[in-house]
Amino acid sequence: MAPLPRPTAAKGPPSPWIGVLLLAVGGGIMAVGSGLFPSALVGVRAPLWVILAAGACFALAGLSFFRNRLPESLAGLIPCLIAALFAAIPAWVAFGDGPREFTMALGGAGFAVWWNDVGVGRIAFGCAAVLTGLVALFVWGAWWRSLSVAGRLIALPLGGMAAWLWFVVVPAEPHWEGLADDHERLRRYGQIAEQEGWSKLTQGRQPVDWIYPPWRDLDAWSKAARARLAARRSAPAGTEVLTVPVVDRVPRIDGVIEAAEWQGALVLPMDQGDGRGQLRLLSDGRQLFLAGDVPADTTTAGFDQFRFWFHLDLSPALPYERAFLDGSGGSVNVMRSAVFPHGRNGAFHRTDSRTHRKARGASTLDGHRRYEMALDLAESGLRRGVPFPAFIDVEGDPERHPDGRFKARVIVGKAGSLPEPLWLQVAP
Repeated sequence: MAPLPRPTAAKGPPSPWIGVLLLAVGGGIMAVGSGLFPSALVGVRAPLWVILAAGACFALAGLSFFRNRLPESLAGLIPCLIAALFAAIPAWVAFGDGPREFTMALGGAGFAVWWNDVGVGRIAFGCAAVLTGLVALFVWGAWWRSLSVAGRLIALPLGGMAAWLWFVVVPAEPHWEGLADDHERLRRYGQIAEQEGWSKLTQGRQPVDWIYPPWRDLDAWSKAARARLAARRSAPAGTEVLTVPVVDRVPRIDGVIEAAEWQGALVLPMDQGDGRGQLRLLSDGRQLFLAGDVPADTTTAGFDQFRFWFHLDLSPALPYERAFLDGSGGSVNVMRSAVFPHGRNGAFHRTDSRTHRKARGASTLDGHRRYEMALDLAESGLRRGVPFPAFIDVEGDPERHPDGRFKARVIVGKAGSLPEPLWLQVAP
């Protein structure tokens, strides 16, 4: 007689402690993404909403362990939200602004293959985003069909309110009662950024607008206040305003100053060196293009910098902005000077680095150095037909003591200065 099979123990529900653990992990990630721990965000290359979305995935997965304790309609909403977040993250990787880096290594049996292709990486994540987006639509559709008529009537206004809160209320700029002064707004934004710790992450690391939580975009609000102030500016009486021509074509920003590309540009001498330096300025109505031809700059691996100083003395809270391109021909770094009271300091100075994401530049050395730079007018707060003060200088290798220590800066080309700036306007 065959032995009777042993009864198998019925599997109970998953341990709720797993859900608690996932909720804790998700909550921790979301706390970091909300900016509670600024030091944890040093070196982060993604917008903070991506961190919040990743944390929300863990938190929602933990919440799903307690679905039996939730109303059926709310329990069914959890997989919908998870699916939407899983679609949003690869969509940002594929289609979002800014540079991307993809690296994959395949190895084994004594050989290795390295792959690093931005285009292929974006395509792969784009396909994943489309696929997960279709899954999210299917899940949302199934949840919607499962609702009763009464449930749908409740879900519609609640969904509209959630969308209004997320897209309108949360990212809205503060409305301080009785404050219509943009100088004071700039001062307050600089002060808030310092107090909350965001500014400490911007010093040469990441673009400023990446480090703020989505509901406190102090950088965008500062740029808007600065643009309003710049739009009301006028040149002092008797000052010559130089007009930057607007043309249909755009020069290629490659560090090679070709005459045909810069035909019709405003040409200015750059003194301080051998007297043969030239500055060219041109616009297509959307961008401001600058080119510096500097015969006095002949070093191959030095301290060379091409700098464009603008918004000079625009506000007590914003003394200037500075775009500079070094001799290596890398990306253009635009820096903003912020002044505000902090602690016992009546005028605390801070420099916000990499405040522009559309600035481009290139440099070449063929006998002497040449620079080309492009700035987006809207991002720079420059409006066509409105004059603004600026100056341009080129710094070469510094003077050094016999033992190699730094002695003094050397300017090899200059057009205008801080005490006597050029007054420019892009042709209206």
